[in-house]
Amino acid sequence: MIRGTSDPLIGASVMTQLYKYYVTDGPFISSENVVFKNDLNAAHTFPTDFDSIGNNDCGSTSSPFISNCNFDGAGVILEHIYGPLKPRNNGALNGKFIEFNQREFLMNSSAYGMRDTAWIYVPKNCSDGVTCKLYITYHGCQQSHEKIGDKYIKNTGYNRWADTNKIIVLYPQTVPTNTIDSTDKELIPNVNGCWDWIG
Repeated sequence: MIRGTSDPLIGASVMTQLYKYYVTDGPFISSENVVFKNDLNAAHTFPTDFDSIGNNDCGSTSSPFISNCNFDGAGVILEHIYGPLKPRNNGALNGKFIEFNQREFLMNSSAYGMRDTAWIYVPKNCSDGVTCKLYITYHGCQQSHEKIGDKYIKNTGYNRWADTNKIIVLYPQTVPTNTIDSTDKELIPNVNGCWDWIG
């Protein structure tokens, strides 16, 4: 759990309550399984420690919501899950990005706010037959391919770590929806293409 101290959209109490829900009051998850970084000097953004074309300053709360905050968000997350990792690849990636059809896994994907296609990053050694881990990363609100193209897929830093640590990265994609789906009256509009934020 990472929250910037200058985040104007998500108040500190929201993340504190979420931590309490899962760890303190739940307790659904033991505290050693949760990283709670609530002192990062950042706005509402995905923090990195490198610059990428189209990304923002750390104090900016605007699209694509990815910023160089001198904090490696992807690295912190992956090391928390997998333990110590080999140094990341800061050069040209050796793997490939593959766009695939999500409809195979969900009939009428757009009715459920899912884009027809999603992305996966496969490091070269994984495509060469080495056994690799699978990491699934869910983009933030307004970070779907429909909203920011491939910036979340390519600019957050996950692929740099994946390249050197035998990790395949799956990037499922939502699609913004503006209307209630006629086949399921329970589904409400999700204009920002969020994951499990409304409803």
